[in-house]
Amino acid sequence: MTTAQLLTLSHPCLGRCGVTYRLAMPTESQLSDTALRTFIAQRLDEGRLPLVLTKTIGVGFGSGAECLACGQTITTDQIEYQAFGPKYGAALRLHWGCHVLWQLECVKRTRPHS
Repeated sequence: MTTAQLLTLSHPCLGRCGVTYRLAMPTESQLSDTALRTFIAQRLDEGRLPLVLTKTIGVGFGSGAECLACGQTITTDQIEYQAFGPKYGAALRLHWGCHVLWQLECVKRTRPHS
C-alpha cells in the first residue's frame, strides 16, 4: 500500500472504554496507481484472481495475511476485505484499495462494451 490517510475508529463499545483504533486508509492516489492496476489485471489474466463481482464481503482489521491482489501483507493498521463466493472457495483477502481496483477491472471485463 502506498500513501494513506489515518482513520480513527472507536472500540465496539462506542468509545465508552476509551479504546480507539488508528487505521491506514488508501487515498485516491492509490486508486489511480497505474502499476497496481496493471498488476491486478495480470493476476486476473493468470487466473490468480477470479473474474467475478463479489456479493458478500467481510471487513475488518488487517490479519497479517497476504493481499491476493498486490502480494503485500495486510497489516493490523489497514482495512482488510474478505470477499466470499462459491466460485472461488475460501475467502479472498485484500486491502481495501486493492479490492476496489480488482472489482473495477472485473466490471470492465464483464460488462458489454458500448
